[in-house]
Amino acid sequence: MRYSSDNTVVTDRMIKTEQSRPVKKRVRKAVRRTFYLLLFILLFAVVNRSDFMNVRNIKIIAGDGINPVEVNNRFNLQDYAGMNLLWVPYGMIEWLLDSHPEIASSRVVPWPPGEITITLTHEEPDIYMIRPWGYYVLGKNSQFIETLPPYGEVADIPIKLSDEHMLFDESGHPLPDPWRQMLAKDEIDNRNLMLALGFRDLLTLRDIVRSQQGIPNVQYVGYHERYGLMLKCEREPLILIGYGEDLMIHFTRALKILSDTDFPFGEDKYVDIRFEEYQCVVDIDKLEGFSTKPQNTDSNKNDDLP
Repeated sequence: MRYSSDNTVVTDRMIKTEQSRPVKKRVRKAVRRTFYLLLFILLFAVVNRSDFMNVRNIKIIAGDGINPVEVNNRFNLQDYAGMNLLWVPYGMIEWLLDSHPEIASSRVVPWPPGEITITLTHEEPDIYMIRPWGYYVLGKNSQFIETLPPYGEVADIPIKLSDEHMLFDESGHPLPDPWRQMLAKDEIDNRNLMLALGFRDLLTLRDIVRSQQGIPNVQYVGYHERYGLMLKCEREPLILIGYGEDLMIHFTRALKILSDTDFPFGEDKYVDIRFEEYQCVVDIDKLEGFSTKPQNTDSNKNDDLP
């Protein structure tokens, strides 16, 4: 009986010990968390107030075509000097820099300590859009870069677009990938839909023409919302190709016309090959909404868009 009584006491103590362990464990965890939190607050206060973490220099690395001084002055980058590196809005700086038409991309890195390094990539001209007074120069994503006079050097096949408003937002700022942005809208009317699809097909046609050999000197490839895609070569008639569907079929027919040395018509005509069962040659002045006459007296300026 005595042995049994002692055994019961031992058992009760073991139970109480096991019950107290979770409480002690929770207390230890709480103490550790409090310690780490206080340590983090202390380190944050030291780092936040330390001169070691302040921006002492802003370094701009830019490729050819970008003036670092101009970029610095335009975006007031030196205003971030003296600011703690923890509070510099790196994402906003990159967003602002990327909005510059001559900057394709930017990267802002807080390194080495006390310095912000900004690396800029130049937006390369990729599209030359004919206007009556010269050219729009656009980048690879169709973002507006600059304008050129009509006698400016054009390094690629120019394009014509009947309405370029889709290149800009309501505030007049250039849009990157404008046809994609327009198609991504929740609501889009038929006219803007056709302009967006037409601009997409126009860039496709330009790439096709680029890849071909033996085409006479190409003056431009164009898109008009009424007539669709078109191709114009020097001393050759304007060829109406139509829309993007069956583009290669119509383009092949256009090549046959351009390569036919016995084709008797010149640049005062247009050839309509938009419909497989229909082809005609008509005086270009009879093409409604299209004029071969410049809008001003300067003979060096390009004709107006169709």
